[in-house]
Amino acid sequence: AIRLQDAAFVRRPGLRSYAGRKVVFGIRPEDLYDSSLESGRKYQTIPAKVTSIEELGSEQIVHLDIDAVRVDSGDPDAVQDFGLASNAVAKFEPTSTVRSGSEIRLALDDAKLHFFDPETHLAI
Repeated sequence: AIRLQDAAFVRRPGLRSYAGRKVVFGIRPEDLYDSSLESGRKYQTIPAKVTSIEELGSEQIVHLDIDAVRVDSGDPDAVQDFGLASNAVAKFEPTSTVRSGSEIRLALDDAKLHFFDPETHLAI
């Protein structure tokens, strides 16, 4: 579970009407961090397993499994194209030392979360 700060409800007052209900959330890869690095130490963390890493020089694209249900993005080829079973993707700094198969604490900037109604798929 992700604990939302009060500021999340100020930015998105509609969230209050979802109290006690499930919502879909999304976050961009650049708003996820390696919690062992300085850039990730100020954010809350969730457990994740690294499934694969693309080292691109200036950044690492890290595919992860987190305790969340994968949501259909609307692109039927999105997962098949990559052959990946991960349900999260992060952009880590090139200094990250995470390795494929490792269990990590994934840091996330909860101010950057996007929320959606699970039935209508509309933004909250």
